Amino acid sequence: MNVENQMQVHRVTVTGPPGRPEAPAESGQVGALALLHRHLRGRYAMAIALGLVLAVIGGVSGFMLAGPQYTSEALLQVRPTIPRTLYQTDENQIPPMFENFVATQAALIEAPRVFEVAVEDAELVAAGWEPRPRGISRLKQAISVKYRRGSQVISIEATCDDPTQAQKAVNAVLRAYHTLYGEQGIARYNERISELQTRRATLENEAAAKRSSILNLSARFVTDELDPLLEARLSEMFDLERQIREVIYTIASIEPPPVDEQGGASEASPPDLTVEYLATLDAELKDLLAERQALDAEIETARRFGPRHVQTRRLEEDRRILETRITSRAAQIREWIESRGTTGDPALPPDTTLPQAKALLTRLTADLEAKRQEVAEIRATRRTIDELRVEEERTRASLAETVLALEQQNVERQNIQQGRVDPIYGDLPSGPSRDRRFQLAVLGGLAGAGLGVGLVLLVGLLKPSYRYLDEIEEAETIVPVLGTLPDLTSRAEDLDSLASLSVHHLRNMLSMQARPRRDGGTAFVITSARPGDGKTSLTVALGMSFAAQGARTLVIDADLVGHGLSSSMGFQERDGLRQVAQGAALEGAVCESRFSGFWVLPAGTSTRHGASRNGSYEAEHLSADTMLKVMEEARRRFDIILIDTGPLMGSLEANVVATVADRIVLTVPRGQDPRLVRAALGRLHSIGAVCAGLVFNRATAGDLRSSMSTVSFHSQSMRTAGTKETESAVESRHALVRAILMSGKSGGGDSTPTESDT
Repeated sequence: MNVENQMQVHRVTVTGPPGRPEAPAESGQVGALALLHRHLRGRYAMAIALGLVLAVIGGVSGFMLAGPQYTSEALLQVRPTIPRTLYQTDENQIPPMFENFVATQAALIEAPRVFEVAVEDAELVAAGWEPRPRGISRLKQAISVKYRRGSQVISIEATCDDPTQAQKAVNAVLRAYHTLYGEQGIARYNERISELQTRRATLENEAAAKRSSILNLSARFVTDELDPLLEARLSEMFDLERQIREVIYTIASIEPPPVDEQGGASEASPPDLTVEYLATLDAELKDLLAERQALDAEIETARRFGPRHVQTRRLEEDRRILETRITSRAAQIREWIESRGTTGDPALPPDTTLPQAKALLTRLTADLEAKRQEVAEIRATRRTIDELRVEEERTRASLAETVLALEQQNVERQNIQQGRVDPIYGDLPSGPSRDRRFQLAVLGGLAGAGLGVGLVLLVGLLKPSYRYLDEIEEAETIVPVLGTLPDLTSRAEDLDSLASLSVHHLRNMLSMQARPRRDGGTAFVITSARPGDGKTSLTVALGMSFAAQGARTLVIDADLVGHGLSSSMGFQERDGLRQVAQGAALEGAVCESRFSGFWVLPAGTSTRHGASRNGSYEAEHLSADTMLKVMEEARRRFDIILIDTGPLMGSLEANVVATVADRIVLTVPRGQDPRLVRAALGRLHSIGAVCAGLVFNRATAGDLRSSMSTVSFHSQSMRTAGTKETESAVESRHALVRAILMSGKSGGGDSTPTESDT
């Protein structure tokens, strides 16, 4: 079988460039356990070790965090009643809500003022308690008040590291409470009497001030009963409104009627005489409707005082009066309209002229506006006086209550001084009440272990990378994963074998995307997102694999800055792509390697590194048209063209070459940042290049075997050509090339290499 027939066996014809695979319609949400496993995968040993170390530290810290606690308990008995002399006061009768009263006493024990007084207790200070503010904070944490509903006894507990301090603390708090709220005494009685007397004087002054304000407001109106005055002013305003309407209708009868388009008097059908329509004809009725709307808003605001409040009732009465005015005016306007339509009698004397009627209308309108302002002022003053009266009534009611309380305090003086509560002080604790050292040690150990695992997880979250094959297959759904390459830093024989199979498998995947032979050779660009991702080694290994298959293969070093491929093949001083781009013949620049069917087009010499016969041609001079001409000539002479470029995101030539090649192969090494991969794919999409797929490089042996498990190979179906001599020192630097060479030596076969000039 000749080379052409061999090539056709392993190729599938592609009629056009394949479209990008569509992303799944719905992406399954990654569960919490799966997410944890993804970031901890490969780091479990580190997480466990760090967790154990921090668990020990946390356990020891927890054990030493707190010592044994001692609790001293005191009691406070609240009596329902106390004896009385004459008056039934709050102190000498059972409170209507006695349980709430007891609960209030329990709350008062924890009042800030109680702690402020207790921290200065002489016995507590002698026991070594810290002064304020530290002492107050510690006392609040130590004291616990317990009250069972329905009981007359309140329990006060103090818990401290020192039993003596626990006893002194609870007794100090109980004494402070009893001094502030439990014991009335002469001093407290006098204080209450003084407060009531001060309150009585204050209320008397407030009541007098309210009465003085009412008199001052009503002084200009002579009386504080403004309702009759308001009614009189409203009557005068109604009379002015009536006169204005008569003048308006008289003016309407004097002025000629409107003329229609045909020159005759228009006779429009009378509209419905609703209140809203009449308001459009009469300005006063329009103002009344606006006043009603504003009054409704005031009523809605006053409803918060209740429906029986004096202000609410007053506003509602004003609205009824205003509604009567609106109804009466609307009826008068209707009557006048109907009378004008039947009798046509003018409202003013017949000899009244139009200027006289208009002047009268102006004067009456001004008088009406002044009257309206006076009515509004009277109404506002009346509302203020009503509010002051309500406040005066409340003040005088409070004054009466204060006077009665003063009399009761004087009569029940001796009984009130006795008080309602009896304290029972605490004793010295006989033993610890709580020891949490072991529980805290367990919690500290668990927290330390969790922190250790969390730190390892945080590293994975802060430094995202592709570390396993399944991660890149799940993430990058827009392009397929063509294959995997192992991490060949180890010279294990099984890894070399897997690497050889991986390269051949990748070759077969690319062969299915190659052009038919009659269309010329297929150009593949091997690139990556950043330098050092293994693209050069992959390019050479794929070239050997295609050549072993029988295809005429050309490898082009398009990395005009790094020259990695040219250096590794020993062609760094030979003419190459630079010279071809300047017009040199491709045939003269191509170098044949020691492998049958395998040729190399070096990057070419540059004046930046030394003298060149053809001058300087660098990456910034490379254009798509130039590379297209090179590709056309290369396709006519070779079946497969593999182009090694600089990193896609950091070189000029990579973007140019990608636009003229048929397919792009993107190398993604283990540990690559997903953001770089997405940026590289976005760059390819933006320039219109077609990405054949991704190659996961430096994969673990487990990932490699998993990816190869579904691919059927048998070792003798794809024999590689053996080398005539052992690998050189330059070739041995490329692990993939070494793997291909080792596979060729061990596989045997009937294909032998030919000696070629370099």
